[in-house]
Amino acid sequence: MSQYWQDFLNAQGYFNLQAQTLNALSHQNCLTALTSLGLLSIAGSDAKKFLQGQVTCNLDDVTLNQSKLGAYCNLKGRMQSLFRIYRQNNETQESYYLALPQTMLGQTQLVFKKYALFSKVTIEIEQHQVGLGFFGENITTALQESFPEIASLQQPYDYVIKGASKGNVSITRLPSHYPRYEIWGSPTDMAELWTKHAANCHRVLPQAWELLDIQSGVPTIYPQTSEEVLPHHANLSILNGISYTKGCYLGQEIIARMQYRGKIKKHLYRAFIQGTQDIPEPGTLVYCKADAPAEPGLVLRAAENASENIELLIVLDDQFNNFENVFLYSADGPKIHRLDLSYTW
Repeated sequence: MSQYWQDFLNAQGYFNLQAQTLNALSHQNCLTALTSLGLLSIAGSDAKKFLQGQVTCNLDDVTLNQSKLGAYCNLKGRMQSLFRIYRQNNETQESYYLALPQTMLGQTQLVFKKYALFSKVTIEIEQHQVGLGFFGENITTALQESFPEIASLQQPYDYVIKGASKGNVSITRLPSHYPRYEIWGSPTDMAELWTKHAANCHRVLPQAWELLDIQSGVPTIYPQTSEEVLPHHANLSILNGISYTKGCYLGQEIIARMQYRGKIKKHLYRAFIQGTQDIPEPGTLVYCKADAPAEPGLVLRAAENASENIELLIVLDDQFNNFENVFLYSADGPKIHRLDLSYTW
């Protein structure tokens, strides 16, 4: 995080905000600083060709109007990182940006660099852009004064670039039960945007953004779950984050075999545990009192919801999808209850 941005948020009292449940916010426009996320930039004349041979999504589908979910896998097909990728062009080169957790930036940069020795690309952790998140029933109308183009973003992952005083601003519509936008730009431009809209938006911490991702069934990978999960098991194929036609990439043989020859026996489920408890870490195991497997799943994401329960995204063996005997931490731990996702398979 740039010092300018940190100083600005400190002056706004952002880091002293109390955690808010979404119960009181359901009819309000909200604003959060995406301090838990960062960008990895991959730029140069070989940027598209390089990425096409590395990640699960098809770079032909990543346009100046459309972003995509994608993953970077190891040779065994397990996800090392999971991201949303979008594209920007300037006069001299093509650039792609991967939005992913701050805690994943360093290791993702390192593994990309290992395979980029003979490609004309630079792979850098972006130091000159920061992110804001906006959501709410009327947030589209509120943002149109700053970004008239936002009205064109009708579907999840629709994307637009707008010039600003200190560089480009990228705006992506994300899935949610009400409009939600992720906006990246220079610290100066984002501070101006914050100042303009803070009076009419409820300021919330990034935990609210995490909960919206969970409620929308959007997976991610943290260090604790890196190289633990196949992309199919995180519903990435359902979310159009895997191409089966573009050709070879790391892990492609295993991923294609799972799709066409094997039966996919695990999926991503949304669930909750009741009561006030510590929020489980990514990678926390899920247990079952029934026959083997004794540990049929693990937690990918978790956040407290409006009812002060903890919502989860868990990878789970499909044979336990009735959730009758599924528990957190141990076979005697808190009971896990299933919730509906916003999509089906």
